[in-house]
Amino acid sequence: MPHKKIVWTCSVCNKPVEDDDGYVTMEMAQAVRVEEERAAWAGTSPEGVTAVTADTYPKSAHWQVFHIDCDPEPDREAYSFDVGRIRSAWAALAWTAHLMKKRWLAATDWDVLIERVAATHGGTRGLNSH
Repeated sequence: MPHKKIVWTCSVCNKPVEDDDGYVTMEMAQAVRVEEERAAWAGTSPEGVTAVTADTYPKSAHWQVFHIDCDPEPDREAYSFDVGRIRSAWAALAWTAHLMKKRWLAATDWDVLIERVAATHGGTRGLNSH
């Protein structure tokens, strides 16, 4: 079976993003802020995340996909890469391994982005069977 090409969709216009026309991006200041907020939260919530405290846990920094012309803040400090560099499941796996080495990854929703891509492209069959 041939490998499916990942189709990235712009977070603003919801249209496909072609190679060299856009990127996957995450605002670094947001990731740093989330790390700081979570550290402060942990100091006030020694029991950790529970059903009672879950709604106060700081939300993750958000990964987005933009066409170059659709990005509402193109000059922000961000971690970004061209969509053409992550068009296959193997590339997504390689990017995930690369990003796992970044201390700030846990402060982001990379897992949500990858799960959404996998679901869109049929890659989640059987995940909930165990």
